This record gives sequence, structure tokens and C-alpha cells, in this order.
Amino acid sequence: MVLTIYCMCRVPCNYGRTNIAFKIDAGTNPNWFATRIEFAEGDGGLRSVEIAPAGTQEFVPMNNIWGAVWVANIDSSFRGPYSFRLTSPINAVALAINAVPMDYVPGQTYFSNVNF
Repeated sequence: MVLTIYCMCRVPCNYGRTNIAFKIDAGTNPNWFATRIEFAEGDGGLRSVEIAPAGTQEFVPMNNIWGAVWVANIDSSFRGPYSFRLTSPINAVALAINAVPMDYVPGQTYFSNVNF
């Protein structure tokens, strides 16, 4: 008999000079925005992610649907470039301003200029 034990803990991450990246999900459309958040330093997790459309600091909460994938229901008036407010489990905040351009391409990855 083989006994397998899995650890459900997070591993601290250090990506050097790599900033937080947003890989846009292939299913993203004018009513649903989904992104996989990559290279977030720190303890390996995010407590919350919020998205804001161009020209505003009015952030809308996103939902974590699986692993590093965060989604938001939006409407056609919600236009880029998009900014993100990311909060770590220890309440550190990273503000990625205009991280995803208005003419984003689903499947592409866009790097911010910040990290924790």
C-alpha cells in the first residue's frame, strides 16, 4: 500500500525583477473579463483582486474561480486600459495602473510595473 500525503500550504515566491503579469483568458469578452495572475511575490497567494476601467479609481471586486484565475462580470462601457488592485493575505497592496491595454488580446500576457 502506498500512502500519499499532500501539503495544502503556500510556498513563498521570489521572482527577482519580474513584475506581476496578467494572462488574459481566451474566453474573455465584453461582458466577462478573466485573467490568470502570475509572478506575484510574497507568500504565494492573493486575498483579493479588483479591476478598474480607464480613467477611474472605482475598483470592482473580482472572484477567484480556480487557482490563479480571477474573473469579473463587466459591461461594454467598462473599457481599458485596465488597472488592478491586488491585496495579499497579509494586507500588502500592489496597484498595477493601466496594466492591460484597451486593445488587449485574449491569450496574451501583459506585465505590470509592480510587485509586492
